[in-house]
Amino acid sequence: MPVTTLTELSEDDLLAMLGKELLGPGIGFGPEDPGRYRRFAEHWIEERADKIRVAICHDESVQAVFAKDLQDRFNDWAVLADALTTLAGRPPLTLLAVVLLRRGYEAVCGH
Repeated sequence: MPVTTLTELSEDDLLAMLGKELLGPGIGFGPEDPGRYRRFAEHWIEERADKIRVAICHDESVQAVFAKDLQDRFNDWAVLADALTTLAGRPPLTLLAVVLLRRGYEAVCGH
């Protein structure tokens, strides 16, 4: 999915997509549960909040991206995705970057 399309999605939709990517393919039958995917992604982010902060909060290029208005932040999503490459497990970085950019520096880094 192109990044320009991702930036138009709600955070709930992004979290559902991230959760689905993190969980991988299911058993192949039964209805999908977007709420389950969202909860899994939110829990996954919460468990790794300290690692995410270490990866991005002290990076000057990331701070510069967060200082921009939301639309300009989305134009520079790759800077944040690059900073997140240190996370173990190689999550879908584009989805994670867009979720974090949508939340903002204060919410992510606590400053």
